[in-house]
Amino acid sequence: MTEISSMEVIDHTGLEKAQKRLLPKDLDARGSEIQREFLGIIADAPDTFCQTVLGWGINPGSPPKVLPIPLTESEFCTPTWETEKIIAATWDDLPANMAARPGTWTRIHVELVKKGCIHSSFLASKVGKQESGRSRINRVLRTGSSRNIDQCVRTIFRHMGGVIRDRGARTTYQDCPLAKAWWRYRYTSEAHKMFGNIPMKDLSAALRVSGPWEVLIQAMVSRLTVIGDQNIRPALICQLTTALDRLREKQKFLSLVNAVGRRSVTQALGALPPEQVLETIKDEIMLDV
Repeated sequence: MTEISSMEVIDHTGLEKAQKRLLPKDLDARGSEIQREFLGIIADAPDTFCQTVLGWGINPGSPPKVLPIPLTESEFCTPTWETEKIIAATWDDLPANMAARPGTWTRIHVELVKKGCIHSSFLASKVGKQESGRSRINRVLRTGSSRNIDQCVRTIFRHMGGVIRDRGARTTYQDCPLAKAWWRYRYTSEAHKMFGNIPMKDLSAALRVSGPWEVLIQAMVSRLTVIGDQNIRPALICQLTTALDRLREKQKFLSLVNAVGRRSVTQALGALPPEQVLETIKDEIMLDV
């Protein structure tokens, strides 16, 4: 057993219970004192935040590795290509099945806060907004809007590892910035090793476009799992990168993914050599998109 596979993770059941308690379905329970107290801890008491999350339960193992450098709030919310490489290198031996669990990344974030790599308030930052996480927390607590308070707590859980109830198995791929960067680098590296003609930075840039990324993840995880085939996924990513202007729109890439899925039923694309898969997508399937 490798060191990383015996890493501590937050217990799934404990995490789910905490999320249900802090993200109630009942509209009248939103903006409650328990949510407000949690936001106050995130903003101003990182040590208490760590103790609180660890109190939800941890599976036995070693503390997770941490980043070799601290991240700015901007780097945390939207990792650059350089930051993405550091994230991938730090957890390069993290098994894919562990990387898909919200409890894994939740435990990693606790350790990052403990070691000063990030501040807990970063978790409340809203991607693309010119407002720090601490400022957002202070604002929603000051205005007292139950909806805004609930949304802020939801952002924290999404950034920490994902909200299990919202997106299930897709949540780490779509909601957690560090996890997204880890998966993006994994798929970028996979496509580059298989074909090698497109720089990894360009492949990563294509996967940063939100529409195609969402389509890819939804197909692989829950809707059209053949897209996750080790020969099909890299070819799709290469095609996305070379035809990004055409496939940038979510609906366009969805059309391509659906067409690849239909072809796979009749031709078993995954059984073909990778180069032939790419040629089929580029020269035949793209004609119908």
